Amino acid sequence: MTHCLNFPHFADTDEEDDLGLTFEQRSAMKHSREVQAKKHVADRATRNSAHRKRKEPIPPQANGIRGAILEWVRALLGVPRSAPVCNSTQPSIESMLEQHLPEPPTSFEIDTWANYDTRRRAYLDAAAKSKIDNLLARNPKATEKVQQVVSEMAIKEAIEKFRKTNPPVKFVSRLRQNTSSSNSYSSHWLSLGETALSQAGFPRCTFIWTSPITTVWNSTISNVLLATWLQCLDARQIPPGYFVDTSLDVAKWAREILIGWVFNKRSLFRQEGKQKALAGSQAGSQVLIETSKERREKASLKRMKAKVQFFSYQI
Repeated sequence: MTHCLNFPHFADTDEEDDLGLTFEQRSAMKHSREVQAKKHVADRATRNSAHRKRKEPIPPQANGIRGAILEWVRALLGVPRSAPVCNSTQPSIESMLEQHLPEPPTSFEIDTWANYDTRRRAYLDAAAKSKIDNLLARNPKATEKVQQVVSEMAIKEAIEKFRKTNPPVKFVSRLRQNTSSSNSYSSHWLSLGETALSQAGFPRCTFIWTSPITTVWNSTISNVLLATWLQCLDARQIPPGYFVDTSLDVAKWAREILIGWVFNKRSLFRQEGKQKALAGSQAGSQVLIETSKERREKASLKRMKAKVQFFSYQI
């Protein structure tokens, strides 16, 4: 079987004949077009190869990194490791919905977070300049050292006044005991992680689940989560249940794992949105409860079959 490249048709055209080209000139033009087409195919193959390299699979040695970074992120987000499972025989809608992904930030929260630093800088510049001008007007012959001291005093006063008139947004914690386990991080380090998020201006730990990771909110909160986790790693405070292979580029693979995890939550977030819509009516709530019971029964049956198969091999 022969294979051919999908090059464009290079037959002599009437237009070339109308140009009065000779046979040699038309042949040279045809050859040039073929060379350009082959170069285009080669360039496209190179780009595709580079794209595949950027999406290289996570090595098996990074499984410890995967477990450790995702346990950190899930704890701060306040979400369980797997699908919500209720221990009671009759699960409630409230217990099912409370374990969903946190709601994405509102437009007001995003605007407040994005413009907080700009408003702060503009306020400090104006307030400090006004204070400096007033102080120096009383002493126009002040030395350079005195001017520096006056500037520092004015800036400190402006910062204190801004803090009183524009207090930072109160951070809403999502840490919950029912989402942790014996392998979870200490409350001290999780509190430090929330402090870092609060200092970055975030009102709570969440993502814009339907937006790419490159958005300002998602990329910034990812950087904060990754940076605080790396600090925890440097302090050797990773739970003993996870082995982090430090011979790998830990920061690189942790970032890739986090980005992939957030991206994969898009479909789950949409599914949870449908569940919340169903929960708004009594009939929909009943459907959700029945679906949850069927899921738990199937999971129980699957575990039972696995146990029977295991013991049959032992005999």
